[in-house]
Amino acid sequence: TATARGVDLDGDALDFTYGGTILANASMSRPVEVTGHTAGTVTFSGNITASNNSAGINVSNNTRGTIAFTGQSIPLDTNDNQAVTLANNTGATINFAPLAGGNGLDITTNNGLGFGASGGGTLNITGSGNSITTQTGGMVINLDSITAGASGITFASLAKNSTNGGAAHRFNNLHGTFFTDPGS
Repeated sequence: TATARGVDLDGDALDFTYGGTILANASMSRPVEVTGHTAGTVTFSGNITASNNSAGINVSNNTRGTIAFTGQSIPLDTNDNQAVTLANNTGATINFAPLAGGNGLDITTNNGLGFGASGGGTLNITGSGNSITTQTGGMVINLDSITAGASGITFASLAKNSTNGGAAHRFNNLHGTFFTDPGS
């Protein structure tokens, strides 16, 4: 159980695999943070959970390599905080590829942005159970200046349960294969 960071990789150029469960359930704690990665493959193959106003997953300022999240269930309930932050990852590839048998990437926020990716990098999100729901004012998804990888970006549902807080989805300068929301 994380009170600050469950797993924090900073400035590494290595192959790293962790298959255990990661839980962040304290205010502003993060289950996973990967920053400054310059080579190799980082894989989180266990379930990752964020709750109680935690700060969610942060993957930022990585210039090469692959960061992969492959656990069956990745439930992130971050209340007023952004659940997934991917920023300035030009040259890196980020994969959310939950294994069958779980709920997939399942994001719920109140006022926080559900999923944000900006400033470069390649993103793949696969699986049939991925969902994002915001309750009162948060934007569901914001993709800006990234590339959808060969596997694409797939969600079963994207939902904003309020008219407060502006747009539900924002796609700007998105390149690559495809974006699929079969639930819309």
